[in-house]
Amino acid sequence: MQLYKEMVDYSNTYKTVKTQSCIHLLSEAHLLVRAALMDASQLEPGEKTELLEAFKESCGHLGDCYSRLDTQHSHLALPYYKMSGLSMAEVLARVDWTVEDGSQKYEKGLIFYINHSLYEDLDEELSEELAAKVVQMFHVAEPKQLPHILCSPSMKNINPLTAMSYLRKLDSSGFSSILVTLTKATVALKMGDLDMYRNEMKSHPEMKLVCGFILEPRLLIQRRKGQVVPTELAIYLKETQSGLLVASVLGLQKNNKIGIEEADSFFKVLCGKDEDVIPQLLVDFWEAQLVACLPDVVIQELFFKLTSQYIRRLSKRQPPDTTPLRTSEDLINSCSHYGLIYPWVHVLISSDSSADKNYTEDLSKLQAFESAVFALHSGNWCKCGYCLKTQNVKLKMEFGEGSSRGHIS
Repeated sequence: MQLYKEMVDYSNTYKTVKTQSCIHLLSEAHLLVRAALMDASQLEPGEKTELLEAFKESCGHLGDCYSRLDTQHSHLALPYYKMSGLSMAEVLARVDWTVEDGSQKYEKGLIFYINHSLYEDLDEELSEELAAKVVQMFHVAEPKQLPHILCSPSMKNINPLTAMSYLRKLDSSGFSSILVTLTKATVALKMGDLDMYRNEMKSHPEMKLVCGFILEPRLLIQRRKGQVVPTELAIYLKETQSGLLVASVLGLQKNNKIGIEEADSFFKVLCGKDEDVIPQLLVDFWEAQLVACLPDVVIQELFFKLTSQYIRRLSKRQPPDTTPLRTSEDLINSCSHYGLIYPWVHVLISSDSSADKNYTEDLSKLQAFESAVFALHSGNWCKCGYCLKTQNVKLKMEFGEGSSRGHIS
């Protein structure tokens, strides 16, 4: 330990000099501690604790070197800082923010570390002051990354006025894009400026907005402590543009940015429902999956989910909590998984004076499902793009006795 401390002290003479000597010396000190820890069985508990602290300290010193020096191995700042156990705020506190000659230069290693850390699902929120420094850093070094940086949960405390000013600088610098537009809309929502929000959202067609959400899923969905959390923008879209929200989450799933179970959980949390309660927005999402016919979606699982939901609501005469995005007619016209409804069903529905619009819609969707299953047994399978591509695969649905759940073999 004495030799290690002497080597670290001596390395301080190279701190202000842009040279590899500091890295070489600290690497030797790091290896010295690491070698001692490999033979931990011979150590007393107190000695092992001291060596572990020295190991973390040496990792921090090496992280500082790789983050400050312009070297081809600057990316090593990331693993060394991770091994040091330092938080992002503690790393930023070690940065020299002094401006020389009226300009600030940030080395690649520091940018690499901060960029990757902000992409991780860290349960760390930077202070307003540190968040402002990070925004300034990326404005100078990596301006194209600024919208992604502002979407990180760690940047939650950034002053919205500060964030908006840097985003406007991107516009004036020629970096305007759909991602900048959506980030500006998000910041405007935090500021409470709904006019600015609406102007930003109206500046692009909905399909382009969907593409923007695919580029940066954290505009809608964030993960904290392993849980899916809807953003403020997602909550607002639920109330104002639920169709855009469903289409965007569908786009995320199609591009492998979110899993099936995560998407289901997202809509349940968004709608404030318990695990066993299915909100209408989730039903809308399931119906959208069938219309899109995503390759990685198990069709019979969707059939079972939707059929169960239709039957449950019909049996309890329970209306949906929100207005469905698609009617039975919309689904029949856009998806071959919904078949044509038999004329006698319309006669029965019209003769039931107690049936309201929601009841008749669910009954029509259920009947359309049954028609599609009958067509499947008759050999007239779905004509959508995905099924046409896989027409060489024989799909057969077999229903067990007393069960409504199918099995594809």
